[in-house]
Amino acid sequence: MNQLQPTTHKLKELAKALFYRCLPERLLIRWLLSRLPKVAQVEVTTACNLDCPLCFTHIHPRANRYLREEIYRELLASCRGRLKSVILHINGEPLVHPGLFKLIRMSTDAAVETSFSTNGMLIDLHLDEFFESGLGHVSIALDGSNAVRRFDLATQS
Repeated sequence: MNQLQPTTHKLKELAKALFYRCLPERLLIRWLLSRLPKVAQVEVTTACNLDCPLCFTHIHPRANRYLREEIYRELLASCRGRLKSVILHINGEPLVHPGLFKLIRMSTDAAVETSFSTNGMLIDLHLDEFFESGLGHVSIALDGSNAVRRFDLATQS
């Protein structure tokens, strides 16, 4: 059966090449656009206000960076209405990003549902923005009961 696998692979490649050659360009473009991702996960910041013992953010430290508004605008525009949902969190704490709710409003204006995960420590500073931005979903993650604060927001520039 292992000897058939190379033949099967070659047949699939041949069928794909034939498909691309035979399909009219307009339909090919429409088909390719339909295969674009409908969900994206974007890291808005590498910074975090806590130092939880199990968190990957502090196991492999990186410089604190924030997603620029222009880059996010380009991402939304390049998806041409195909993107349905975006998760604004990978490793950092999204609520540390100074323009987070502006990014969420940009998503809302583009008809893209937005969500993120947070450690919950900064929610009280953003209550109005939670309700006014169009945020679709937020989850609060508890990684440890003895996290240490990494920095004070009042001293952060």
